[in-house]
Order: sequence, then structure tokens, then C-alpha cells
Amino acid sequence: MANREVRAVLLDEVGHVSALGNDKSPWKQVSREEAILDIETGRHKYFVQWPERRTVVLAVYGPHGKYLRTDRDFAPANDLASLPCVESSQLRDEVA
Repeated sequence: MANREVRAVLLDEVGHVSALGNDKSPWKQVSREEAILDIETGRHKYFVQWPERRTVVLAVYGPHGKYLRTDRDFAPANDLASLPCVESSQLRDEVA
């Protein structure tokens, strides 16, 4: 199992996190579905390093199914959405 730092997100057309990314890591980008599977099976853990502390990315149930979130400040807002947003090509292009 690896601990994977998340530094960016890819958002879908309605603003939901569709992928996690880190352009400085070997894995570069992982889809929401793959990250949820990684978390639920214990294959990998994902985290965000904030200035004040590290928070774990969680796979949780919502009204429209499972999604990813982190609770930096225990507010109802999903703090993953406050990370830099990138286009899919920005993360994938660096792999090539």
C-alpha cells in the first residue's frame, strides 16, 4: 500500500471531483472510481497536505452515489474542490 499525495483535482461539468492528481508523482492521475476502489480495498491511501495538517481523502456515500472528499476544517464543503483544478491533458501529458 502506498500513501499518495493529492495536489490537484479534475472536476466534471457540474463541479464534482472526477479525478485526483499529482504531477510530481509516478501515478500522475487516478479516476474517481479507481481512487474509491483503492481506498475501499486498502490498496492505496490518498491525502492532502495542507499548511496546517494532513487530511485523508475519504470515499463516502452521497445522494448520487459514492464520491471523494476530505474534511480539512470539518465544514460541510468538500475541501478537495479547493485544490488547483487541472485539465486531464495537463496531468496525462507529463506521463508521456
